[in-house]
Amino acid sequence: MLPVTLLTGVDEPFRAAVAGNLLAAAGPGGVLVEYDVSGLTGGSVVRTARTAGGVIDRDVIRMGHPCVSCAMRGSLVELLVSIAAVERYDAAIVSVPGKGTRRRWPRRSPGKAT
Repeated sequence: MLPVTLLTGVDEPFRAAVAGNLLAAAGPGGVLVEYDVSGLTGGSVVRTARTAGGVIDRDVIRMGHPCVSCAMRGSLVELLVSIAAVERYDAAIVSVPGKGTRRRWPRRSPGKAT
């Protein structure tokens, strides 16, 4: 069984620092899986898996639908199954962004039902 730690947060630099510290603490058997949603407006999310020795997997996920978490989940399950099957790794750290797009919803006027 592969233990998995899920890390999320809205402060990107802080989350990246914590993820790096967790990977270092996991030692040579640790794998860090990170998602980059900066290309989301272009319709893609990038998943990178790395160890202390470097990148072991990188995948550009093309969004066929608007559900980012669905795309990440499908990609993540597939990757974690393959990492566990290798039996070379002792722990996985998954780092996902904790914020979405900043969409502004229309404000309702006080006292008016919608």
